[in-house]
Amino acid sequence: MAPPRSAMSGGYHFTEGGRDVKARFAAAGPPDRPRRPGQGDGRRPEKSTDTVTKAFPASQKKRRRADIFPLKDDRSALSLKGTHWDKETCMRTKTVGVRGVGFWALLLMLGLALAAGPAWGQGKGAPDFNLPDISTGKEYSLSQFKGKVVVINFFTFFCGPCREEMPDLNKIHNEMKGQGLAMLGIGLSSSPTQLRFLAKQLDLEYPILIGDDKVSKAYGGVEVVPTTFILDKSGKIAHKILGTRKKEEFVRMIQPLL
Repeated sequence: MAPPRSAMSGGYHFTEGGRDVKARFAAAGPPDRPRRPGQGDGRRPEKSTDTVTKAFPASQKKRRRADIFPLKDDRSALSLKGTHWDKETCMRTKTVGVRGVGFWALLLMLGLALAAGPAWGQGKGAPDFNLPDISTGKEYSLSQFKGKVVVINFFTFFCGPCREEMPDLNKIHNEMKGQGLAMLGIGLSSSPTQLRFLAKQLDLEYPILIGDDKVSKAYGGVEVVPTTFILDKSGKIAHKILGTRKKEEFVRMIQPLL
């Protein structure tokens, strides 16, 4: 025998002892469910969206996000007169250029540079400059290091390979500064806040200077970071290095010049 048709819904409802089973459950209300932890009944706990400050000690969590990782306020630092630094290749390219081709574009550029023969400025006198230090504001000039072997490392805050190389440069600075070596880092397209953050994060002990478009052009137009120049005691460019090198490779190039 088919169950009786409900007059209200037009569907079929099962009955138990003449009573509509669906109506009985409706009157009893929904079954008790365990409450989720959080604010209110059955609400999910609120999740923090601040992924930056979680990585820092509790004493620093009250600091503003921009103070800890100042990207939002300094995005304009990425642009330099119609060019930008590509974070993947660490190359400065036209705004509508080769962005996205990544590793292969870098290989092509390095290959063309090698095929072109001697690096720009090699054997010539290095251009002088006056740039402020990020910590003290003191201006450094190249001329004050006359008679020393000088390593000039151009980098940007957003360059991953630069960060990997800098601890080795710091070791070279500490080990060879007593032998007549001067190490200088020049940050391009980066704010003073970003450069101070990076220097503190990596415990860099050599001077980090705030670079600009003028010094970049003076050194042939820095298109790849890191770019490193090694100068002999007479102030001439002995080596121009595109990309990163290991500590041992730097030492092999520096040692004969001391």
